[in-house]
Amino acid sequence: MENFEAKSILTRELYRELDKLIIWRPFRTLDKVLFTIGLPLSLCLVVMGILGVLDVIIIDNPIRTIVFGIVLIALLSTAFPLQNFIQKIHRNKALRKTKEIIGTEEQEMITTFLEDEVKIYSPQKNGTIYLKYNLFKKFVEAKDTYILITKENQFIVVNKDSLTQEDKNEVFLSYIRDKCKNVKWSK
Repeated sequence: MENFEAKSILTRELYRELDKLIIWRPFRTLDKVLFTIGLPLSLCLVVMGILGVLDVIIIDNPIRTIVFGIVLIALLSTAFPLQNFIQKIHRNKALRKTKEIIGTEEQEMITTFLEDEVKIYSPQKNGTIYLKYNLFKKFVEAKDTYILITKENQFIVVNKDSLTQEDKNEVFLSYIRDKCKNVKWSK
């Protein structure tokens, strides 16, 4: 079977698009609501929670136990939005580091789909990694790109126009279907 090679350039705009594709749409809305309401509420309730823990430990009061439970629920409701917020902070820091090292935020990647794995080479950083096909959980077809996403939301971007011939897109999709048996497909 034929190996495929594609060049891609990772940009800040592409990362923003990936956020929309990786995070399930209802979670994006829930994310904003919980973060806007839940974070200030939970920060105020942290103090009450600490006092509640002390009261529950020292004085066995059912009302304070209920309040403590509500505080825990408020804190837990901010966990998912907070995780996404922290991911964005880390990604922005990684982009700044990339700019510091290679002089630009944009990274060129050369991706080669081999028989048993995917080889990703960064000429700017002179680094190569290999990913087994069984690591991928999701395949997304966007307007100009194909995106393979791993279980830990790492991704490979393939620009459609980097697959030179028109029919090569269909052959590539067939190749990915053959190699990535457990992948969920979406557009």
